[in-house]
Amino acid sequence: MNRLGLLVIGLWLLGGSVTPLYAVPVDRIVAVVDDDVILLSELEQQLEIYAAQFQIPLSDTQRIQSLRQELLEGMINDKIAVRVAREDEDISVSATEIEDALESALADIKSRFTSEEDFELALAEEGTSLDELREKYRVEVEDQLYKSKLISTKIRANVKVTQADLQKFYEENKDKFPTETPTEVTVAHILFLIKPATDIIEQKRQELNQIRTRILNGEDFATLAEEYSEDPGSRMRGGDLGFFSRGSMVKEFEDVVFSLDAGEISDIVETRFGLHIIKVEEKVENEDRVRARHILLRVAPTESDVERTRALAQSVRDSLLNGADFTEMVHRYSGDANTMDKDGVMGTFPLNELDEVYQIALKDVGEGEYSEITQSEYGLHIFKVLERKDPAPVTFEDIASRIEPMVQQQKMAEAYDKWIQKHRKDYYIENRLESLQ
Repeated sequence: MNRLGLLVIGLWLLGGSVTPLYAVPVDRIVAVVDDDVILLSELEQQLEIYAAQFQIPLSDTQRIQSLRQELLEGMINDKIAVRVAREDEDISVSATEIEDALESALADIKSRFTSEEDFELALAEEGTSLDELREKYRVEVEDQLYKSKLISTKIRANVKVTQADLQKFYEENKDKFPTETPTEVTVAHILFLIKPATDIIEQKRQELNQIRTRILNGEDFATLAEEYSEDPGSRMRGGDLGFFSRGSMVKEFEDVVFSLDAGEISDIVETRFGLHIIKVEEKVENEDRVRARHILLRVAPTESDVERTRALAQSVRDSLLNGADFTEMVHRYSGDANTMDKDGVMGTFPLNELDEVYQIALKDVGEGEYSEITQSEYGLHIFKVLERKDPAPVTFEDIASRIEPMVQQQKMAEAYDKWIQKHRKDYYIENRLESLQ
């Protein structure tokens, strides 16, 4: 799939069908719904997207053929649903709703590209523009809004999930649910960052400061990133990290990047990855998203740095075992900015869902007890188990709230299918797929 396939996928994820972006030498009609038609190219586009999303090999001809027929029936049903919705006096879609949905979809699609330039290049490669793309998909977006409103008012509003429905679903699917709850732990920690010796950090800081000075004097940030950055994921893109939202980066990096204006260069920022300078390329204020570049110089700790940090962690653990206040030690020693204001509390987790290194560390730690010193990719930890819930038999009451969305979705699908079958009788429908094969 070419790069602009991302655009098609983005719009398809809205739930509607999409028109192919490329010309098909010989196109054929695969279905007729009254005076409307569905083209083979449209069906094949849907098939390509679906197969890619669910990793279905196109070489599996039997499965692909079955899927092709299933998708075509879905496209026919979509056309019927939209026609009924457009004819219903109680359902309307405003121009503002269409514009908002279209802009939201396009913004989401643009965010899939590493930069605005990359997005525009993909459009140019297909011989189109953003305005042309917007107009091309306006009708599809409008149709999807009509269908969504129809489902909301005619289907979802009439679907009620009762306790009996939940109980029936549970009994029929018992073998798919766990028989007992996993061990749950509420954990706090002190994280000891393994930092290189001060003189090594200072040497790297001076190197990065020289690069920053060159940028401030007019040299190109992207060019210097390609030359000096030690981030393999962004170096060859000139340090470009693409668009990202809050919560995507480590706190120290994020606090700085969201405080900068577009075009501004940061001072040196230290994170567990090393030392950075950051340039914000674009800001989307109303969505709290930015596109930024960075240059990273890694400062790798030595084995002696690890041992020095381990000795500190051991002395802190000894103090805790002798009655020192855990919260006080968190604020004095922890290098985890994300949990510092929560007194080191990380949260509550099913033990079996944690990374193996944490499972091993916490396996035999009781409530109120401390783990041994544990090394992870982040540094050295001392964990404290604040609460521990051991496994217990799973009951219907334990999972009723989890299965309710499943039951509602199932009942909605059944209600929608029943509704569609009723309305199909009101339209002329011709499925030509079998005759074309």
